[in-house]
Amino acid sequence: MHAKTFKVVFLLTLIYFLTIFLPPAFAKETYFEFIPASSVLSLENEVEILFKYELINLKENSFRVRPASNVKYTQIWNDESEKWVSESALWSDFPVLSKAMKLKFLSGEFSYAEVYFQVQNTKTALIYETPRHKIWSRGWFSDYVRRLNENIMKLEK
Repeated sequence: MHAKTFKVVFLLTLIYFLTIFLPPAFAKETYFEFIPASSVLSLENEVEILFKYELINLKENSFRVRPASNVKYTQIWNDESEKWVSESALWSDFPVLSKAMKLKFLSGEFSYAEVYFQVQNTKTALIYETPRHKIWSRGWFSDYVRRLNENIMKLEK
């Protein structure tokens, strides 16, 4: 075999393997975003989270989702085990990725939570992070509405 032919065959083989194995590993090929169904927590300190993502050559069950927040004691609902999972649990305890998930805060004693999620590819252990979003506590929001109404009443006088 000639050296030139060997180089061409080698390069074609290398390109073939790179196109098969590398696409799932790049973040530009896979992204994760979420939108809280409400900007304010429910009376139970819960909020539904709607995930947006694009998975190239991958399936939802290849990913686990962990919540992260500036507020302690954040939990996510795991449909498979039918229980709340704390943010400090093992990766294997977290739910698999789905379009809608539930988030819960054990305490509503905060003005807002800055929430984001870590999404782990269970096959490669690669961890993606979503952008951060604010979710307001019901107590803070109620107080805000009360103060707003008081200020409007003062203006009308």
